[in-house]
Amino acid sequence: MKRRAWWITNLILIVIFAAIALFLMLRKVDGSGAVQTMSNRLAAEVVLGIVFLIVSIIQLVLLRFVKK
Repeated sequence: MKRRAWWITNLILIVIFAAIALFLMLRKVDGSGAVQTMSNRLAAEVVLGIVFLIVSIIQLVLLRFVKK
């Protein structure tokens, strides 16, 4: 049961990250009113990718403990 919950959690996280990435690429103006250029969008995607990598590493560590 623990592994099933782990997989469901990972699927939900992937959907959330994909939705955020799509939102970042489609928005024209950010919250401060600055117009988004392609370089700004890519920088935001890189930051999101780093967060995704950190979350993925944490999930792999948790998987190791769930397997035991």
